[in-house]
Amino acid sequence: MADRAKKISELAAVTAVVSTDLFVVVANASGNAITSQITLGSLANTFGISNTSSANLTYSVNKVTTTTLSVGNTTVNTAANSTTITLAGNVVITTGSATTRAAVNTALAATGSNGSIYLSTAGKIYLRIASTVGGATTDWQRVTTTAVD
Repeated sequence: MADRAKKISELAAVTAVVSTDLFVVVANASGNAITSQITLGSLANTFGISNTSSANLTYSVNKVTTTTLSVGNTTVNTAANSTTITLAGNVVITTGSATTRAAVNTALAATGSNGSIYLSTAGKIYLRIASTVGGATTDWQRVTTTAVD
């Protein structure tokens, strides 16, 4: 009996791949279609993903084209100088360069609910503990300690 080409559904399944494994690509599918091949490593590179371990195919993203990621009740926003993670109940965790309570309040105003946290690049931590009352900047308080744990 002569050998014949197999359908993809007839091929054996694999449970692990390496960066040199080949994938079938149909280029220009809507026009003059050409069937060709690409390695997993080259395909990943096309999307800005770099292979950090060819044995286990552990990948890390080295190019982000969006500044907002939402999954369920959690949203992550990134900007040039800060990152904000919004959790359920509008509790936020924010990073930035503000170094005083007034500067944090100015930067974030009414952002987040009580329990929100601001992590300063200067090593200071601020906690939102109350809403602004009478225009005072008492809603973001610096976390301090008088003893080492």
